[in-house]
Amino acid sequence: MEPQPTWAAAFHIMWNKLLDDVVVCGCYTIQEAQGMRDLLDLYIELFGPPGDPLLLHMDVWSQNILIDDAGNVTGLVDFDRALWGDVEIEFAVLDYCGISEPAFWDGYGAPRDTSPEAMIRRQFYLLYELLKYMPIRIWRRNDPAGARHYKQQSLALGVQLLSGHVQELSA
Repeated sequence: MEPQPTWAAAFHIMWNKLLDDVVVCGCYTIQEAQGMRDLLDLYIELFGPPGDPLLLHMDVWSQNILIDDAGNVTGLVDFDRALWGDVEIEFAVLDYCGISEPAFWDGYGAPRDTSPEAMIRRQFYLLYELLKYMPIRIWRRNDPAGARHYKQQSLALGVQLLSGHVQELSA
């Protein structure tokens, strides 16, 4: 993808390209994908400048972390998903993979943003993580049941985000 002037523009393109893949692999109908596209459009203003873009690994989990005999992290491997962007999307991957533990945050050295806007972005980033596993389950693992599980989780999270927006409008 071509570099974009803002994270919001980049994430919008990433989101839509991923939804295209989810449709092509047969996990979402065109209407379900459109609902997810519309959902992001409701919240896209929350993806404004979070600060300077950072280089993100996007696949940090135990198999991609090199550790020496003393338990020290010596490196990371597998940068095929790396991108420049909002660090919060990386945190969603860490949450999903179970790495977002107190020890991680102690080592990270900065508190996590817990503003209402950050919490909504976190849900979208988790949703992005769930969406990407549908084509992976279909195309790489031939696991339609696993893909259906991710679909159910993603649609439930989408409903939560939509109901939150409806509540905001009625408040």
